[in-house]
Amino acid sequence: MDQRTANDLKESAASLTMHGFGRLLSTKSKAMRCIWLLLMLFFVSLVILTVMPTVRRYFKSPSLTKVETVRVSEMKMPAITVCGPTLSKYRVKQFAEKSNITLEKDKHGQISNLEEILSKYDSPAKLAYDTRTFIINPKSGLERLGIEYRGYCYKINSNGTFIQRTAGPDRSLEIVLFLNVSDGMSISSRQPGDSVEVIIQDHKQFPSVDSGTVLAPVGHLTQIEVKKTEIRRLKSPYPSKCTNGENMKLLFKGEYTINNCRLSCFLSKVVHKCKTIYHFYNLLLPKKMRKPPSSREDDFLCQNNIEKTLRSEEYASCGCRLPCNEIRFRKSASFSKWPSTQDIAWERVSLGFEIGLNKSNLTEKFVRDNFIAINVFFGDMEYQKITEIPMYTLDKLIGEIGGQMGIWVGASIFSLLELIYLFVLFVRFSWRKKRAFNLDKSSAVEEQ
Repeated sequence: MDQRTANDLKESAASLTMHGFGRLLSTKSKAMRCIWLLLMLFFVSLVILTVMPTVRRYFKSPSLTKVETVRVSEMKMPAITVCGPTLSKYRVKQFAEKSNITLEKDKHGQISNLEEILSKYDSPAKLAYDTRTFIINPKSGLERLGIEYRGYCYKINSNGTFIQRTAGPDRSLEIVLFLNVSDGMSISSRQPGDSVEVIIQDHKQFPSVDSGTVLAPVGHLTQIEVKKTEIRRLKSPYPSKCTNGENMKLLFKGEYTINNCRLSCFLSKVVHKCKTIYHFYNLLLPKKMRKPPSSREDDFLCQNNIEKTLRSEEYASCGCRLPCNEIRFRKSASFSKWPSTQDIAWERVSLGFEIGLNKSNLTEKFVRDNFIAINVFFGDMEYQKITEIPMYTLDKLIGEIGGQMGIWVGASIFSLLELIYLFVLFVRFSWRKKRAFNLDKSSAVEEQ
């Protein structure tokens, strides 16, 4: 049996398809055996040195960014959310009178104690500018949104049905707005009462706090050219370590973005560490988390310190990560006086019919002071697609290892199986030989 096992071991080693083993066992010259052994060790070492960097790179999970421009025959227009002045002057004054609050005005005629008034009201949205007559001629789905920090807004093309099939402003989504400038006022100094905020996002998304907005002023045609970008990132262990916000719930309504996550983190720290809070931030928070609004300059110190600390550490303590799936719309706007001198007569009749005013009441000054025109369009029938892809996948890793082994030692998966089988035979032969030696030794002891 031992001789048979030894013969099987020699035959298996001699027939091994991996280069060198057969020569090593069949060559009778000791010098040639040493040469073949050295060659085998050299090439096996070469395979290990060549393959190890690839294996290390694979476990580091590097990625590549693939950027491509996709040309299409039609583009689905994003949703256009239009938000007018946040508050109604009439409603604010009415509430102030009922609450025995004296209105104070600054040198520009604006209400300077607005924060005091808002702090007395349970929901500032109830003081919002009435936008029921806001949109004149939308061409697509319409949705009314009540947003605490923006008042009432209209989301146009909320169902995503408007399709643009030709590039340029001639096939744009056209909107004409009536804005009662005399009654509108804004919480934010960024948005004066004679303009509207235009937010452009995917129609499935809620207008986020960090959305880049375009201010469209009255008496102007605001043309907004948009360029679409789709971004797809990889989750951990790849470098982006992206998330779709599954475990990062925002304190306010909106889509998960890295900026929204950071703002939510900042608000959470302010709620736990500060006694008061800036009124705009208060509007973002759920009612149960709200605090007294800041009324003095000293009250802002706590919030400013938290913001500086977070920025200095690049928001590391917040754990905010990039979203895995993201759609961005880059915007560029141009403005021109509207209506033009040639069109003002026709526009007065058309707009007057829409809002129920006759031509005599709809003067040229009234039109220029209270109406806004907006055109949103794609400048090109194409969009950019940015995709993060793994640099090394398992099949590529196996392919590269197999290629290196095939070049240097002529090995394959089948060769490795043969090598494993040879190792099993060798262990079996060694074990039987040792067992036989122990039996012979014990017999010799008994005979003595």
